[in-house]
Amino acid sequence: MTNNLLIGTATEQEFNASGYKYYIFSNNGDEGIGFYKQGTRNGASIKLAAHRAGLRLPEAIAPAKGFTIDFDAARKEAETTGIRDVRPTVQPRENVVYDLQGRRVTNPGRGIYIVNGKKVVRE
Repeated sequence: MTNNLLIGTATEQEFNASGYKYYIFSNNGDEGIGFYKQGTRNGASIKLAAHRAGLRLPEAIAPAKGFTIDFDAARKEAETTGIRDVRPTVQPRENVVYDLQGRRVTNPGRGIYIVNGKKVVRE
């Protein structure tokens, strides 16, 4: 796939190419979960285990600010909201009668009908 910044492998493999910086997704970084340079490689390469992926960025955009996911900070900053006073926009009609095929019935006789969403047997 072209223009994909993620690289992956089915077997253990090391990736390196000039003009790119490499990052692994980890929760062992200084700022929590995020993409970090691997060990002492300083972004020049990454070694991926089988069935893992890493981030490969062109050096032109690699110096951009790091990307981390901080759930604790997000939780502290989040404003908890709730749903209050939920009312239906359309009031249900009283005693609307349908047959089992879903057709509206004006004069129900004997049989099984749906009245206000419930099955009713009329004898």
